[in-house]
Amino acid sequence: MITERDAQAKQLLGHPNGTALRPNLVAKAKIELSKLTETSSTISPPAHRELMMHFASLPPENIVSVEEGGQPDSFFLHYKALCGLRTKRTENQPLLQKMPAPLPLLQLIEDLLLVYARAIFAYFAWQGRPCFIHVWDRDDSARGRNVDPRLCYLRIIHRLSAIGGTFTARWSAGLIRKEQVETIELSVRSMMVQMEALIEIGFGNEEVRMMEFTRIGYRSWRLIDGLVAHESFRSERLEKLLMGYLMSSGRKA
Repeated sequence: MITERDAQAKQLLGHPNGTALRPNLVAKAKIELSKLTETSSTISPPAHRELMMHFASLPPENIVSVEEGGQPDSFFLHYKALCGLRTKRTENQPLLQKMPAPLPLLQLIEDLLLVYARAIFAYFAWQGRPCFIHVWDRDDSARGRNVDPRLCYLRIIHRLSAIGGTFTARWSAGLIRKEQVETIELSVRSMMVQMEALIEIGFGNEEVRMMEFTRIGYRSWRLIDGLVAHESFRSERLEKLLMGYLMSSGRKA
């Protein structure tokens, strides 16, 4: 269902500051979008089509690469990588290259993408900052005041599917246990539920909402990257404790 805030968010898109779009950027954006096909994507065709409608609504400069004169949205770059497409910038950035997600996590990653496009993007567009323009740096501090609150959410997608990551390599080698995948899914879905609820509820102070959004994302990112999906994680007993905690938290929520 489209809310008033969603409608306001869509109105914020289009021509920045009312200036006319350069025709060459429009043409280049159409070419970029045409490269993303259902056969190149690992998510379902309906989800792919929905995301393509989302990307088509963005200003062309947020689709076109930096080399071509644009300022691409990080979420678009994530999906472009998921479809196996590379740019000059991503050649040297393994996290933005082809993402062959582990089969049990494909639905989870699809849901992460859809929640971002449906709810998170709309909220930040309403705030006047629809696109996330970010130079990826491993030294970024997710708790820094100037870091976009969406950073950890997008990093979780990378962590679970990037070809250059140890998690996908271990999955391909058969070293990821079923319980480990279940723990990851529980923790990530808990994060999505909390973020969607945070966006929907009334909040008198948007700065506080942003801080809480960042906190939820950072906590989930540290759990995934620093523990559950870490290459050194081997404890089945800790897995059971984490699953019990997450299931209990889910019932309370």
